[in-house]
Amino acid sequence: MQDGACNLPEGWLAKCMTVNHGAPLLYISPTRIGDAVLATSVLSALAARVNATEIDVIAGSLVAPLYEALPRLRHLHVIDKRTFSRHWLMMWQRAIAHRYAAVVDMRASALAYALCTRKRYIFRGSTAGISKHQQFANWLGDSSLPYPECWTNAQDEHTAQALCAEQRFFALAPMANWPPKEWPLERFTSLARALLSQHPDHRIMLICAPHERARMQPLIDALADSQPLILSDAAYHLRIIYACLKRADLFIGNDSGLMHMAAAAGTATLGLFGPTPMDVYGAVGSYARSLRATDGTLEAIHVDEVLREGLALMKARHLAV
Repeated sequence: MQDGACNLPEGWLAKCMTVNHGAPLLYISPTRIGDAVLATSVLSALAARVNATEIDVIAGSLVAPLYEALPRLRHLHVIDKRTFSRHWLMMWQRAIAHRYAAVVDMRASALAYALCTRKRYIFRGSTAGISKHQQFANWLGDSSLPYPECWTNAQDEHTAQALCAEQRFFALAPMANWPPKEWPLERFTSLARALLSQHPDHRIMLICAPHERARMQPLIDALADSQPLILSDAAYHLRIIYACLKRADLFIGNDSGLMHMAAAAGTATLGLFGPTPMDVYGAVGSYARSLRATDGTLEAIHVDEVLREGLALMKARHLAV
């Protein structure tokens, strides 16, 4: 965190120096879903710290839907990548006309230094062995940093309510953006059957991106007799999925953005980790836990262990509400 001024035409510097608490905040989002969800803790904390009246967000198209229902959102600028980094020039042209109480840059870009603001918060975290949430807390000097959260609107909630129809769900997310991060699909099948055997009043909710549907199809086919709710259509954007996750009793999935969304939703969440650093990217929340085999391979995590840990988390959450 540091103060600073920028080199602008005459007149702009004077305006920059008159920025007070209560002015808008500019937030530059991470590019990946999981990182974007985790960093909502920073957005919430700093919007309160500078008493931002409104919030402008710069985000890539993948994560932009996460911010469309953000309270006090004024402008959502979606980055459309251009050659020679011309997209950053376009973002600068959109933002330069505004005066900000603070610029929060979770991508450590040059843009944060080219805008008028009294405060710049630029995150460059890479501390090994410390969770992202703790890195954020250390960076901001905030020991009470809130847990991540996402935001929905009334239409998102209405759609989720219609999809879930007052039923009870176990949510499973068997896909990831890298095959070594994926627990074997046949174990998800065995897990789903074991969950339904112990809780026949529940249904399975299967979640993946549209391009992952073909790889998840064997699991869909194996569970066809139980009529799982399948959320893989492009129409089910991130906010609708988040609203559905809020209605699930338990989420179990690989290290992914969906895992972080489930934890942010307050759902009992169990993340399965293999080669990726669980201590850095583990699920964050009151009823969020992560599981990793001692040898660091997903193949070494057994169904019985996942079932036991998941149901214990679900029970703990139910006892607390």
